[in-house]
Amino acid sequence: MTRSTTIFSAKKILTMNSYRPVATHVAVRDNRILGVGSLDELAHWGDYTLNETFSDKFLVPGFVEAHCHAMNGSVWDNTYVGFFDRTDPNGRIWSGIKTLDGVVKRLKEIENTLDDPEETLVAWGFDPIYFDDGVRMKLEHLDQVSHDRRILVQHSNGHLLNASRKVLELAGIDSTTDVEGVMKDADGTPTGELGEMAAQFMAYKVTDVRRFDGIN
Repeated sequence: MTRSTTIFSAKKILTMNSYRPVATHVAVRDNRILGVGSLDELAHWGDYTLNETFSDKFLVPGFVEAHCHAMNGSVWDNTYVGFFDRTDPNGRIWSGIKTLDGVVKRLKEIENTLDDPEETLVAWGFDPIYFDDGVRMKLEHLDQVSHDRRILVQHSNGHLLNASRKVLELAGIDSTTDVEGVMKDADGTPTGELGEMAAQFMAYKVTDVRRFDGIN
């Protein structure tokens, strides 16, 4: 590993630091930023090589997007059914739900507030991996909420979705459906669990939820 320091010059460096919003140079050693400031300020790091590749450019801190879910704000339009406590944009704390029965109970509570029978009940954050009994949500669980309403329960990972019997009926999903991600029981009957986008798209397509706008 080299111990040499490179100081990059720039027309302006926007530091995103309110105490030092702009600078003209940034010192780097072993792929780590040592500091930003003027050339004189950074010279105390010792011998350096001045790189003027960006001398006529503006530099800003890099934004590393590891795995951002841009919908994190809009999901609060729907019902939270996750395992951990979460605070919504209005400051309300939604308590985590520790059992599948508890999830069904919360869905029932929301169902009772919906006046329009055509409105889709959408829940998110479902995380059964933490349930001690390892139980999976099936059609029978959502039947307890409603036989007639379209219900979608999005898992926290985004890769799984549980849909109600009404959704499967409208989407034409049955034992003959040969689409990857349509989960079935030992008898070949769909359980209501849909994995990944191809299967989930079938469910969203027959609801008033526009998660897949622009996809034909």
